[in-house]
Amino acid sequence: MRNVLRALLLLFVCSAVCAASDAVPHLYQPLVPTAVPPGHATFTLTVNGTGFVSGAVVRWNAVALATTFVNESRLTASVPAVEVASAGTGTITVANPAGRVVSNPVYFVVRAATEHLTWSTTTEMETQRDPESLIAADVSGDGKLDVVVANLHAHSVSVILGRGDGTFQRHFDYQVDNSPADVATGDFNGDGVADLAVVNQPRNGPGTVSILLGVGGGRFAGATTFSRHPCELLGGQRILRPARKRRRNLPTAHGFCNGTVRALPGRGGLQR
Repeated sequence: MRNVLRALLLLFVCSAVCAASDAVPHLYQPLVPTAVPPGHATFTLTVNGTGFVSGAVVRWNAVALATTFVNESRLTASVPAVEVASAGTGTITVANPAGRVVSNPVYFVVRAATEHLTWSTTTEMETQRDPESLIAADVSGDGKLDVVVANLHAHSVSVILGRGDGTFQRHFDYQVDNSPADVATGDFNGDGVADLAVVNQPRNGPGTVSILLGVGGGRFAGATTFSRHPCELLGGQRILRPARKRRRNLPTAHGFCNGTVRALPGRGGLQR
């Protein structure tokens, strides 16, 4: 009997460790500092986010940095001077232990300071009717920032893929539920491809969340809508920590008008 209890205890501990290791890290902007000039000395980078566990590692262009775990929402890392010797952009990600789960990327700019700003010719990007909000993220997986726009009265989202030079391709549109007001991105089904979560806030009636699973190359499958009565999709710096389960959870949450929030739990995919 004692051996059985010991085995069960060992299984419970292993499950807890594995669950913590497989938490989905998500990074917030801004990084601290947000930029340094070329030739800067070695410095400490502070990364804020959610879903960090002890042993998590900050990566600079996929190279692991010496990392200190502060808590589940903050890490610090030492960035060697060699990484910022010349102007450029570093891709910052966080990998939890064993490197099986990697966060969304956040970009760190190495550039000289300037006292004057000048602007080039404005680039206008078409969307559908009444664009309400947008995010900039690499949803195509090519290392170039793309733009995703929620179109309030067109009941759609527009995905505009970036070319990496400040210009963009023609938009692709996806229908969602009524009155999309906010959008967030993350790998919700754990296949390594960016997905979209859209909060819909119709003037009359309950709100919903639409999930569009990515199929690669910046393309998405049709929306699946969850009736969860959200007041606001907490995206960007407002994203909450997902539950620590081996099954990946949607790293967003939705709020209710009474001030409470609830996560959308996953089970290898998503559940209603």
